[in-house]
Amino acid sequence: MSDDLIDFPVSNLWRDYYYEVGLTAHPSSGYISGPDRAMIEVLSEIRDALTSLLGDEAVLPLRQAPSRPYRPPSKPAPPTQEPTIRRL
Repeated sequence: MSDDLIDFPVSNLWRDYYYEVGLTAHPSSGYISGPDRAMIEVLSEIRDALTSLLGDEAVLPLRQAPSRPYRPPSKPAPPTQEPTIRRL
């Protein structure tokens, strides 16, 4: 579906609902799909289990990924000798 069937402003909650029932092709920016939501719940349960096992120790502290400029992969080095075929 490429057309929006809603032509009035709505909240993110309603936009996500309309997306799930197929009335719009554009969910809100904070939309979490069903499989992603299930994965978040499983990871939360795992984190809670680890917290209960470790007590007061920190479990997987939240941190931001380091920001580094993008570098494209480098080209592989040319071979130093001709490949040889080994016979078994």
